[in-house]
Amino acid sequence: MTIKSKSTDFEKLRKQAELAVIASKLEIESIVSTVPDIIYRVDPHGRLTFVSNSVKRYGYLPEELIGTNVMKLVYPEDKAKTVHRIKERRRGVRSTKSFETRLITNNQTTISFNDKLLNRTISFIGLI
Repeated sequence: MTIKSKSTDFEKLRKQAELAVIASKLEIESIVSTVPDIIYRVDPHGRLTFVSNSVKRYGYLPEELIGTNVMKLVYPEDKAKTVHRIKERRRGVRSTKSFETRLITNNQTTISFNDKLLNRTISFIGLI
């Protein structure tokens, strides 16, 4: 096998890998766009880094929430409990897997929000 044929083989494998990544991304986007629940991700500081389009039914656009601290959306009387649950969730095996809190919609109404942990390092799913 020559260097040129190895290079061609490597290029084919690279292109196959790129296509597999694109297909996987499209599949995930399809799932996220059809799930009626709000799917979101927060960074270690509590800022939203991703919000699915399902949040639109509560008067928000996903892009306007990116960078917002999630606690700004929590009903004032529930903030202490919510902070406690989030901190508890990060403590390991006995951490909180899900909790309920109230959120404020864009038109200032209050809704119940059930937050369920999907993956400790990747994302959370909220069920409203």
